[in-house]
Amino acid sequence: MPGDRIANEEWHDAGAAPARLDLSVRGPNGLLYRHATALTPNAALAEVTLAGRPDAAMVTLTMSNRGSTPLVFETTLAEPYATTGARHRRIVVPPHQSVADHWSVARSDHWYDLTITTESDPHFLRRFAGKLDDGRAGRTDPAIGAMRVMA
Repeated sequence: MPGDRIANEEWHDAGAAPARLDLSVRGPNGLLYRHATALTPNAALAEVTLAGRPDAAMVTLTMSNRGSTPLVFETTLAEPYATTGARHRRIVVPPHQSVADHWSVARSDHWYDLTITTESDPHFLRRFAGKLDDGRAGRTDPAIGAMRVMA
């Protein structure tokens, strides 16, 4: 399908819509985007997007709060990925605002695996993983594991 068209499809039987959604999208370079949430009116109050800046070796999470009370997001970088700062961050987003959270991927050869949750909704989860492509040769994903030589 050409990129200028939109496809629309229902992913459940003809009955009532499910109470929760858990959708994963996979692609090249270890790309994994996971979007899990409850399908309630309050669930639409929180959202997270990811943008990459290959020139700065950085990915940015933008956490948005469409609600009327502060919303606490918890972001975590998976263990195999090297970082210069804290691996776990707690970010409070004021009502009707967005906050950017910048993550350097320089020490992990541009690989990342970030999971975002909220304190107020146990069903909310966003996960962004992959390699920020800068056009140069790189190394294998650090999460694949340590190489073992068998003689």
